Amino acid sequence: MTRSKDVPAEVVGFSANAYKGNSSQYQQREKDVTCTHCGKYGHAQADCFQLKGYPEWWGERGRDFTERGRGGGTRGRFGRGGGVAGRSGRGRGTSTSVVGRGYAAQVQNQEGVQANLVRQEKDYDRASLPQLSDEQWTSLLSFLSSKKQETNEKLNGKAESGEFIIDTGASHHMTWDIDLLSNVTNIPACPIGLPDGDTAVATKQGDLCLGGDLWLRGVLYSKDLTCSLISVAKVLKVIKGSITFTDELCVLQDRTSKMLIGAGEERGGVYVFRGVMGARVNKALSPGSCDLWHRRLGHPSSRVLSYLPSSLDVGKSVESKSTCEICLRAKQTRDSFHESSNKAIGVFDLIHCDVWGAYRTLSSSGAAYFLTIVDDHSRAVWVYLLQEKKEVAETLKNFFKMVERQFNKKVRVVRSDNGGEFMSMKSYFTMEGILHQTSCVYTPQQNGRVERKHRHILNVARSLMFQASFPIRFWGECVLTACHLINRTPSPLLDGKSPFEILHGVAPNYSTLKVFGSLCYARKVQRDTDKFGERSRRCVFMGYPFGQKGWRVWDIEKEEFFVSRDVVFEEKEFPFVSGPKQSVVSIPMIQQREVVDDNDFLELREELNVTTSNERGSENVNEEEAVVEEEAVVEDQVIETAPLRRSNRERTQSSRLDGFVLYTTQCRNDPDSLSSHLSPPASSNSGMVQYPISNYVNCDRFSPSHRAFLAAITAESEPSSFREAMKDKRWRKAVSGEVTALEDSGTWDITDLPPGKKAIGCHWIFTIKYLSTGIVERYKARLVASGNRQEEGVDYDETFAPVVKMTTVRMFLKVSAVKGWEVHQMDVHNAFLHGDLLEEVYMKLPPGFECSDKSKVCKLKKSLYGLRQAPRCWFSKLTTALKGYGFIQNVSDYSLFTLTRGTMRLYVLIYVDDLLIGGNDPEAIIKFKGYLSQCFKMKDLGLVKYFLGIEVSRSPEGIYLSQRKYAMDIVKECGLLGCQPVTTPMVQNHNLAKDEGDYYNDPLRYRRLVGRLVYLTHTRPELSYAVHMLAQFMKNPRIKHWEAAVRVVRYLKGSPGQGIMLSSNNDLQIKAYCDSDYNACPMTRRSLTGFMVLLGDSPIAWKTKKQDTVSFSSAEAEYRAMGFTTREIKWNRELLACFGISHPQAMHLFCDNKAALHIAANPVFHERTKHIERDCHFIRDEIIKGSLATSHVRTNEQLADIFTKALGFPQFSYLRRKLGIRDLHAPT
Repeated sequence: MTRSKDVPAEVVGFSANAYKGNSSQYQQREKDVTCTHCGKYGHAQADCFQLKGYPEWWGERGRDFTERGRGGGTRGRFGRGGGVAGRSGRGRGTSTSVVGRGYAAQVQNQEGVQANLVRQEKDYDRASLPQLSDEQWTSLLSFLSSKKQETNEKLNGKAESGEFIIDTGASHHMTWDIDLLSNVTNIPACPIGLPDGDTAVATKQGDLCLGGDLWLRGVLYSKDLTCSLISVAKVLKVIKGSITFTDELCVLQDRTSKMLIGAGEERGGVYVFRGVMGARVNKALSPGSCDLWHRRLGHPSSRVLSYLPSSLDVGKSVESKSTCEICLRAKQTRDSFHESSNKAIGVFDLIHCDVWGAYRTLSSSGAAYFLTIVDDHSRAVWVYLLQEKKEVAETLKNFFKMVERQFNKKVRVVRSDNGGEFMSMKSYFTMEGILHQTSCVYTPQQNGRVERKHRHILNVARSLMFQASFPIRFWGECVLTACHLINRTPSPLLDGKSPFEILHGVAPNYSTLKVFGSLCYARKVQRDTDKFGERSRRCVFMGYPFGQKGWRVWDIEKEEFFVSRDVVFEEKEFPFVSGPKQSVVSIPMIQQREVVDDNDFLELREELNVTTSNERGSENVNEEEAVVEEEAVVEDQVIETAPLRRSNRERTQSSRLDGFVLYTTQCRNDPDSLSSHLSPPASSNSGMVQYPISNYVNCDRFSPSHRAFLAAITAESEPSSFREAMKDKRWRKAVSGEVTALEDSGTWDITDLPPGKKAIGCHWIFTIKYLSTGIVERYKARLVASGNRQEEGVDYDETFAPVVKMTTVRMFLKVSAVKGWEVHQMDVHNAFLHGDLLEEVYMKLPPGFECSDKSKVCKLKKSLYGLRQAPRCWFSKLTTALKGYGFIQNVSDYSLFTLTRGTMRLYVLIYVDDLLIGGNDPEAIIKFKGYLSQCFKMKDLGLVKYFLGIEVSRSPEGIYLSQRKYAMDIVKECGLLGCQPVTTPMVQNHNLAKDEGDYYNDPLRYRRLVGRLVYLTHTRPELSYAVHMLAQFMKNPRIKHWEAAVRVVRYLKGSPGQGIMLSSNNDLQIKAYCDSDYNACPMTRRSLTGFMVLLGDSPIAWKTKKQDTVSFSSAEAEYRAMGFTTREIKWNRELLACFGISHPQAMHLFCDNKAALHIAANPVFHERTKHIERDCHFIRDEIIKGSLATSHVRTNEQLADIFTKALGFPQFSYLRRKLGIRDLHAPT
């Protein structure tokens, strides 16, 4: 290492090929010499090797060069001219640029075009790098061979700007070309000591991307340098890697994963790093470029593009030899399996069939599946979108007819799996003489051709979706377009022909292909006489229609599909892409993330991992270059992906919570008195959230299928108003379907409003119904009448209709977990319309209902939702149907129906139009569901997973109930997703009841929030006390009350997925804890009662309630709490008997007040208890009968203490665990 002696150098630059010889004499002597024999630059005729013969050292290279001088790269080594490499000898031409203080060798011809240097593989090269896998070695050779330097500049005495020398003697990275740097900043003058003793001065520094995710930070810039250097010491510290030098190569690898990061090739005595990516290497796409056809054809590999006709002008481009990000995101898989050489002799001799789905989101056409048919001979593929699997049989029959008519062929063999949709066609296959071959059970490899084709289709479809940034509802269009492109894409398996050409005998017409998802303008049909109206519609290209000449497009404004032949395309613009335009061939910095899902299309808007060293490299993979052998395993690894990397980024958000990511945490209309914890966290990076929601909730403990279900219900949102809903085509369709159903069922008659009558209003509410698989079953719009405008005695009389109590639901699920019963869920379509309306009720026309006379009203004939009497009418109708089947209505809960036939027991729980069905006989359940479907229009939702906003997950451990999505929606609505959470829902020693501060300026918002928190207590017992306190100020809340409510939401932020576990152990004994807070209310001096009822170790019932009267002592308050709790557990025992569970042993009641226990056991303290109501003393009767046993419990073990007061975190956390409250969504 050399330092300047005159100036204490702060930076040392060193290059191994620094040559101080006077090479300029060779350049001056021969730079104007041209051979008169061969016309080459750099030598005279007397020295022409074509006349005097080639020397021995010339090697195996070609002898007849037409475009290179002898000094211009005629060896794989740099040599001659400067005496810097390989063989020495008298210099000819200007093969080497040698300038002063260090240089990089240049090999050029007389036009200044640098020669292409192609590495040849040598055995000793491979042996010297044993740490590289065979795939890495192949990729390395391909990489070095493909990085051909291109320049149009003459020799200027400086190294090529894209070349960096790997230097073990340099203390810093440095360059002479500022164009390669980004984030350039000025720095104080920094001297750089050079090998010859001179000094250069660096005045700027910046960052440099070396390709992939390797960045050099703090690269010094000096115009006095003549080469660019990479400091080995610096780069190894940054990447924590290792570097290996051989006589031919140097290889840079990650120390842990052994991932190949970069490489250098020995050239002229130095190692030159390959792959530097400066800003100026990015090139725009040209209309005839390889990249454009790469996108038009759905991102095939470079090999496939080489088979396209030369008339298409498919040229070379940047992407053809570099990584395509879209391909990485869409196609990264495991290595392919062994190829199969088996192939049918003729077309349609053998076809392969399989069904994909059901997918969690319905396509724009309402499909959840698609059927794939592959011809074994031509590899042609047909895809049919299906709404249900039962459509497969009819679709296949139509396909056989099409083949017979269009191709004059008959299908001979059909190969499929053992799916019921195919096995049901056995008789048809036999009748038509078609041989049906099926794979063995759990052996999809035997149907590998179509399994592989599924992956091919999905890879192309994902590429198209990523390219266009489409919403997930357009996955059907992506699949159909992928099929169209695959059939027209040449394949190596077909000797460079496409399936279309094999099938039809003519080459496909590529002139109609356009970039999927791009902007286009379709001619607008003029149906009016406006001569100055618009003549085109702004659309998105959506694919190729079957049987029509034109393009299928989607009108952006009207949100509808149509086909047009008059279309102008803008193939570089994508309307669905948000944010600044980015080149699809750029290579972003992307980081690795954990695999958490197995859904094919799940989280399509995420980015993808970098390919690890033991997987495929960055080459674009052609899906049909290798065919899966029948015995080979067909498996896809779909990876949940990380977002694009940003500078200084430290965290990534959970992909399932993307819809909840908010970077502002301030609530609207928040008072100034709110503490600073509601402000956005201070950070140098404005895009970073200090307390991201992903720190507090995830789904790792759940099965892949249940994770997919949770992702589905999280991803979708429901509109809150009719105007909002009308912006979405799906909700418009739902509204239209509901109106049609109401009219078809004769719900109303359109008439004039009679004198003296009033018409009530109506409005729409919207909800999403899910299947148990997480698929959106339907978007449901419901018209609700404004029953609050009805008058009692005029348009309604009796209104009561029971709904199942949540205690009954929890007990039923607990017993089901213990007994191993299946629990199914059904929904009644337009349930209230089944009830007959006896009163005369008029309603205004619904929003969106078209009628020429706006003064008309609807005279209701059916019990529409929202009417006061509607629930009663419907419940009466349903009760009649259940009793007709043999069910008995239980007096313990009138919404619980029981059917007993021998040992078979069935149970039905009713909450308006949602039904839970369970029992010990699965066949009886199925039969009963069939009966209900005959009586009413039912929706079978399968096994219960989402009931009344409660997420239900089941495992051998038990049944877990939570309201994760509901809690997340509350946090999101309050704008607190980025806030710092708190550990308790309410502060200790609060004084909310006596607060006399300013009133809160939005009481409606307060009531809405508290109302939502009340419903959250169905699975969050620990919130009971806090919600009870907040609910006392609904009429005129003050600012302090709103702040207390916000604190509860901040508590939810810390554990949104918390819930209760109904364990499957056999303990079904009832025990309860009760407690009171004497004189809890400072305004009324009334005490507070709190209790918790456990069935085994599972929480079943709980409550916080203010006592009806003032107590004279704490003992009296506790005694009243015991009486209130005894009534609850006595009802729980009767309810348990309804499920066939007897409870002969005494129920246990725990209290921490010994005086109250004595009063309950004996009629003592008469003077202190003579004023207590007689109904409070019935606890003594239960003790005497032996059905109740009381016990004392220490105060710190009193579980009900959490229901009567605000506790500190240690005690609050301890009691929360003892109550059976769990958080399976907490990050592991």
